[in-house]
Amino acid sequence: MFPSLWSDDTDNSGRGSLPRGVSSISQAKANDLIENKKCVLLDVREPDEYAQIRIPGALNLPVGKINAQSTAAAIPSADTAVIVYCKTGRRAQEAALILQSLGYQTVLNMGGISSWPFSTVTGM
Repeated sequence: MFPSLWSDDTDNSGRGSLPRGVSSISQAKANDLIENKKCVLLDVREPDEYAQIRIPGALNLPVGKINAQSTAAAIPSADTAVIVYCKTGRRAQEAALILQSLGYQTVLNMGGISSWPFSTVTGM
């Protein structure tokens, strides 16, 4: 996982509390951004995993299907802050790097849903 570039109460980015580039984010900070609708939440697991359990409001785009077309359809603006997660964080890290290569300016890896202490949705 990438090191965090800020603490939860320090703003070093000039863009609110969101730095440009790829960085990690605590789950508490991610939850705050999600609740305040300041990001797009991207679940990069496979559809069957997403169907079992997910974070409310998450879009499902498996890491193996992330490309310019699929990402532009899900997240039209490269200036949109994107939080990525998977089961444990490995695929989220891969997805974050792909999104950055596609031009997304702020990509935040919050790791995995397996340790997510906040609200989830189960089943479809």
